[in-house]
Amino acid sequence: MVKPKDNTNYLKDILEKYQISQTDMANKIGQSRINFNKIVNNNRKLDVETARKIGSIINRSWFELFEPIDMELTIHGEVELDYKVKLYNYIDDRPLNIRLKTYLTNKEDILCFVGLETQGLYLADKVLKQSFPEIITLDRKTRNGMYYTKLKNGESLIGCQYQSGFSSMKFFSNRAREANTIPLTKKDVEYVMPICRVDFDYQWLSDVSDIFNKKK
Repeated sequence: MVKPKDNTNYLKDILEKYQISQTDMANKIGQSRINFNKIVNNNRKLDVETARKIGSIINRSWFELFEPIDMELTIHGEVELDYKVKLYNYIDDRPLNIRLKTYLTNKEDILCFVGLETQGLYLADKVLKQSFPEIITLDRKTRNGMYYTKLKNGESLIGCQYQSGFSSMKFFSNRAREANTIPLTKKDVEYVMPICRVDFDYQWLSDVSDIFNKKK
């Protein structure tokens, strides 16, 4: 079961985002205006039952009320059309930032790469870094899936573990018929980090027109 880390809630920001007054929300959930104001200002605990009611009204999970909304992330690199990853060097490159619209529990543990083809965000979890996609943990029930993959030759790419094989995502794309991709082995791979999700619900905070013009 998900539990908030502390009793702090972000109802004030959420109500502002959804343009709902405290009075209207209090009426919707059957609370008095005075009592609800104390909850919004973190002078009274927001219990799970009340959080569930609010979440159902705004179509968000109840535990998201205990987390900052619209978190900002820095892009660490880009996934090219052949699924190789170009890492940014912010000594030479200007920082690129996005505002993520969906819930993310461990922002500080996430590497974020933008796909040039789909503009999806590949979010890799540093906590689950391992030498090869073969360890099944409590957090990850299966080793199948996509991984940010650092190769021993210095290159980086998005790899995919499927059943007993681990290869570049290029092998599983529509271009696979044209590409005679060789499976990756432990001899090739320095480490991997699982892609926890690919997200499309975000907003750019930087001008990126020059980046996406590359694929044209």
